[in-house]
Amino acid sequence: MVRKCGKKFIPYLPTIIKRCYFGSALFVQKKGTLSLGRCINKAIRKTIFYYYLLIRENKMKKSLVVLLVVLTMSTFLFAAEYTIVDGSSNSYHIPVNGNSHYGWSRFIFTATEMNTAGITGSFTIYSIAFKINNTVSDYTMDNQKIYFGYNYNSTLSGATSYPNPGSSSSFTKVYDGSITFNGPGWMEIILTTPFNFTWDGYAGLDIVWENWDGSRITSGYPKFYYTSKSNMAVYKESGTGTSFPASTGATSNNHPSFKILTPPTSIPNPAINPDPVNGVSGVAIDKELKWASGGGSPINYKVNLGTDNPPTNIAYNEVVTATKYTPANRFDYGTIYYWQVIPHNIIGDAQDCPIWSFTTMDDPSIATFPYQESFDGTFPPNSDWLMRTGVLQDPISLSPTSLWEQDDWLNIPGTDKAVRINIWGNLNAWLITPLFNIPDDNYYLSFDLTVLKYNQTPTGTPPVYAPDDRFAVLIGDGYSWSTANIVREWNNTGSSYVYNDIRISGEKVVIPLAGHSGHCRFAFYAGSTISNADSDVMINNMEVAAFSNQPLAAQNPIPENNAQDVALNAKLFWDAGANAPVSYNLYLGQTLPETPVECLSPHYTPAALAYGTTYSWKVVPVNPIGEAIDCPVWNFTTSGTANVDAGTVTINGVPINPSVEISGLEGETVISASASFAPEGIGLPNAGLVIQLSSSGVNLTGKHITINHSLGFIPSQIAYRILPSETYHIISNPGTWTAETVSFILEAKADGDVDIVFPLDAESTLPVELSYFNAIYTAEGYVTISWVSQSETNHSGYNILRSEDRIFANAIRINPVLIDKGTELGTQIKYKFIDSEFAPNMVYYYWLESISLNGETQYFGPVFVMTGENGSEPETPELPFITKLYNAYPNPFNPHTVISYSISKPATVTLEIYNSKGQKIRSFINNHNSAGIYRMNWDGKDDTGKTVSSGVYIYRMKTDNFQQSKKMLLTK
Repeated sequence: MVRKCGKKFIPYLPTIIKRCYFGSALFVQKKGTLSLGRCINKAIRKTIFYYYLLIRENKMKKSLVVLLVVLTMSTFLFAAEYTIVDGSSNSYHIPVNGNSHYGWSRFIFTATEMNTAGITGSFTIYSIAFKINNTVSDYTMDNQKIYFGYNYNSTLSGATSYPNPGSSSSFTKVYDGSITFNGPGWMEIILTTPFNFTWDGYAGLDIVWENWDGSRITSGYPKFYYTSKSNMAVYKESGTGTSFPASTGATSNNHPSFKILTPPTSIPNPAINPDPVNGVSGVAIDKELKWASGGGSPINYKVNLGTDNPPTNIAYNEVVTATKYTPANRFDYGTIYYWQVIPHNIIGDAQDCPIWSFTTMDDPSIATFPYQESFDGTFPPNSDWLMRTGVLQDPISLSPTSLWEQDDWLNIPGTDKAVRINIWGNLNAWLITPLFNIPDDNYYLSFDLTVLKYNQTPTGTPPVYAPDDRFAVLIGDGYSWSTANIVREWNNTGSSYVYNDIRISGEKVVIPLAGHSGHCRFAFYAGSTISNADSDVMINNMEVAAFSNQPLAAQNPIPENNAQDVALNAKLFWDAGANAPVSYNLYLGQTLPETPVECLSPHYTPAALAYGTTYSWKVVPVNPIGEAIDCPVWNFTTSGTANVDAGTVTINGVPINPSVEISGLEGETVISASASFAPEGIGLPNAGLVIQLSSSGVNLTGKHITINHSLGFIPSQIAYRILPSETYHIISNPGTWTAETVSFILEAKADGDVDIVFPLDAESTLPVELSYFNAIYTAEGYVTISWVSQSETNHSGYNILRSEDRIFANAIRINPVLIDKGTELGTQIKYKFIDSEFAPNMVYYYWLESISLNGETQYFGPVFVMTGENGSEPETPELPFITKLYNAYPNPFNPHTVISYSISKPATVTLEIYNSKGQKIRSFINNHNSAGIYRMNWDGKDDTGKTVSSGVYIYRMKTDNFQQSKKMLLTK
């Protein structure tokens, strides 16, 4: 502490005599007398201050004699240590808990305890000491505050409230700052404000310690010796809490071991216990120098360090306050160093301080190249490889954790091994190489890299990528790391190296080491912050070597040379040739361009490719030596098939994502598709899913169209129209459609988009549903066109259209009048029309036009025949039964409904009824010996005979190879 006097600062009065020695004379107090501040009257103290200022200003040498006379008028105390408590138990609560973010403690020492330790009268407490039980190394706690006050009680019983010493006149703050703990043993704390204490037979010492650090660790914090004595302490700790706990504490019997030290009056002793030990060899080059105080209350230390003896050429009289010293630079390998520590207190420097020495370890770095590591042997390959965990953000703090592990390269079982980290949640994994000594800038680091779905091979399930996943390579000194050490990073948030583009079959990564010569380590980092993917990052075949030759040509192109039907969104891949290419010049076009695109990795995503087009491409690898020569030119042809998503549409409460595939395309064609559910203006009864196709740059006439509709039922027919026309063409199921996919050829395309309409459900039909439509050239030399309709609601009649090709637009009507009479066969109607006006040896295509009463039309077909000499007699087609579940009737119902179904052959039919929770409530099993239509009545009761409540129910029909479900509604 200092006080201001004019424009100069002088030490606090009790410290003046510590610095007042003249020549070889030291002025000290004798034990048992009062301190300087108590025994010298006010006038004498003023005189001492005056002469001290003159000495500091060097203005009055003769005043030294006068000051000498004044000082000899009094006697002074020797410096002393008073051990108040020295116990054998240990705990971590009192005076402070390093395992808590915040906390406070209060503890007392009675007048009797202090007198027993030898304390009487008045004196200045210069420093205090606590005895540490465990091994502690440089454990620093910031923002520690210590308060002293007088105590007149024998216990703290009842005094458990927070004493709030900062706002209490009963306490004086004697320390405010950081404290570094080292142990075991007594640890001295020099007060920032010395405390004047008078023992009068009644007064003891009251101490409050406040911990405002705000951080903690779970191990390595100090534990303190104590003696158990009832109600001598109170403490309150926050643990992991985020604020200081200014609340009631808990009483404790932990009476801490404690010493009081008065100001020293002689120079300190030399330091002891050097670390490294004097004369030791094999010292790490990042070693921090440590020592212990030899006594005498040193307030700082002067450090000398060098390769010379006495040491001067690295540090000379460099002042530190802690018992440790960290050189500005690491030591050199295999070198002898000398060092000296000179303790200093308020009296002066220690004398006869020894000079210690140590020899650093031999250089362990790898200096023989090329260095190669295949990871096929044990892992880690040796103890110089490090596995760590820590967030890749400054400041980087790494902890020893084994996250990387050895596994099969590409997850393919065999002898080719790699190192792998499984990224699935919040993790930060580091794999750090041994130390290398890179000779010059002509070297590189290379390795194979891949990202796979967890435990999947390249041909298995592809990886799920996440925006928070990242992989990075760092080059550093190996002793500390920062984000500035990142030399390459793969991420999905803007990096030139895209994490999603890392090849699942593996790619060669080459990183030049220009600017990284000398000692260095390489670190491979993989990290994630969210549990949103589950992938394997793998590294294999690491190499450190010098660039020696220009690279060889790239190999193994994908697409393969002369590949056909290449997707328009295909990526181009290739394998790096030998000799470590660091980048690639790519030439791509229908003819090779003069200017290449630079690729940083062995793959490239073209901006746009055209349908059905042949492209040429060439890859030229590059490294610091030069470009590869004799690089082949490869070719591929893109597919003529477009795959277009139609978006998402909700049908019957279920979202589906239909898509359209169109084949036979060429050039820069643009196809788009959109899905909707029976939009307004569709003009077709029973319409459900509607997909609208738009195209530019191509005519879709004659193109094969496949729609992945995912409706879950097989439509019996679909319709399409060319907008803005309202005329629909009906196409019946050729027997190849499924509950997921329909395929057909678009017969005509005028100027306009195409609407493709599906029926509402499996039971719904478009205006007319045919079960049979065919044309046969008969033995009599004419063509019989026959068809059978399943239903004809509001129907007007039919027309027959004929063409000599498959183009509907070329077809003409051949029936003179509308065909509106047929033969009824139960619920079905059979029709027949004879065409006798045609040329022999020709192929004819026939369409059936159905016309409703409101004038809407739909078309079926085409069917075709070849006219010739040998014909056949048409017969009435047999109408086979189909296996099918029909709509319940009535629906809604109360309390009965009829469930109908048909089967195409003898079968056992199971009917099951489920409630809206998916619970089966009723089942029926019927054995049928013949095909046919069957009916079953449900009375609205479950299997126990209990009537069920109102709501939606699912009824399901199952046979050996058929299953279908429908809904019905019970209302009451």
